[in-house]
Amino acid sequence: MTGKAHSKFDDREREAELKESKMEGDTISFVELFSFMGNEIRISYTGKLSADGKEIKFAREVGDFAREEIVAKRVQSAPSAS
Repeated sequence: MTGKAHSKFDDREREAELKESKMEGDTISFVELFSFMGNEIRISYTGKLSADGKEIKFAREVGDFAREEIVAKRVQSAPSAS
């Protein structure tokens, strides 16, 4: 699995290259490296894909600092103009 993660929080948008990505059955995991004050922080994600494929429930671990649960939802693309 390869790709980039796009995120938006309030008015801030970020894009990060996915590292160490794996998909085994309905389990997805990857790492994002985040530069903060001259240090690279490792953010690890491990999640389960829902049965309908519309969302992934992730455990997100930010270095040794924090752990949180987040949900990534698939967004319907806008229809293309004819």
